[in-house]
Amino acid sequence: MKSILILYTGDDWHLDQPEHKERFRRSYSYWGDLCASRDIKLVRSEINWFNGESFAKYWEYNPNTKAWEKISNNFNPDVVYDKARIYDKTNGHLESDLYNKKILVASKYKFINPPEASLFLDNKINQLVLFNKYLPNSKFVPANTSVNNNSKLVIKLPYGSGGNQVQISEDRNIIISENSIIQEFIDARANDELRDYRLVFIGSELVYAASRIAEKDSSFTNTNKGAHSEIVDMNTIPFLVEKAKEISQPLSVFPKLIYSLDFIVETQSNKPYLMEFNSTPGVGVFVDNIEIMELFYSKLTDYLLN
Repeated sequence: MKSILILYTGDDWHLDQPEHKERFRRSYSYWGDLCASRDIKLVRSEINWFNGESFAKYWEYNPNTKAWEKISNNFNPDVVYDKARIYDKTNGHLESDLYNKKILVASKYKFINPPEASLFLDNKINQLVLFNKYLPNSKFVPANTSVNNNSKLVIKLPYGSGGNQVQISEDRNIIISENSIIQEFIDARANDELRDYRLVFIGSELVYAASRIAEKDSSFTNTNKGAHSEIVDMNTIPFLVEKAKEISQPLSVFPKLIYSLDFIVETQSNKPYLMEFNSTPGVGVFVDNIEIMELFYSKLTDYLLN
C-alpha cells in the first residue's frame, strides 16, 4: 500500500481530531476517501514528530469512520506533501529550526514542494525581484524607515499568509519598523464588491481558478478575514489564464511544484496585477464543488506518487 503524509506545523496530539476548520475537514475527508478507494494510506504528522529516522506518531484517516485515528508507531511514508509553515504566524519571522527540520525530512523522503523552493518563493522580497513587472508598483523598504505617503499603501512583511502580516495605510507618514514591501493599493472594487482571483497549479498544469470576495467595506480578500470564495470557470477569465501561464514559465526549473498565483484586476483599466505567489494554497475553497474537488485531488494524488 502506498502512503502520502501531509506535513504540518502545530502540535494537535492532545485533541480528539486534528485541528481543522469545518471546510478543511470536509476537504481532507474527501481526499482520504479517494485515497482509500485507490488503496493509498493518507496520514498527517506534525513536523516535530519526525525523530530523525521516521515519524514517531501520526494521524491516519479511517474511511470507515470518516475520522482520523492516532497511531504511535514509527512510520516511513512514500511521499511527504509539505503544508508546514516555517515562520511564526503571529509576527511573520522565519523560524530557522523549523526550516532545518524540514530539510532533514526532505533528505529522507520524496518531498513536495522542495524546501528550498518554498523558502525562496514564499519570500515576498524575492517575489518582488522575480515578478516585479507583474506586480503593482512595489519596492523594498528597510526597517526603521519613515515613508512619506500621499495615497493608500499596502505594507507586507516578507513572510505571512491569510492576510496576516499585511497592513493597508493612508497615513501621511508611515514608520516601517521591519524590513517590508510597500505596494501601490489597486482599486479593484466593482459594483460595490472587491474580489481577487487565485489560479492553482500542479506542476505545469493550471488545474482550477477561484475567486475570493471580501466582506462589505473590507479591503481583505482572505477567507480567514471574512471573505467567501467561489470556483471560477477559467473560460471566463482568459486574460488571467494567459498571464498566469506566462508567469509560471520560470518556475519550471523546479522538478515538482504545487502553488497558486493570486491576482487582482483594476476596475478602470481592467488590468490584472499579480498580488503574490503561494506555495501552500488552501484546500477549503472547492468543498462545495465536487467536480473541482475530485479533479484537484485526483491530479494531486497522481502527481505526488508518480
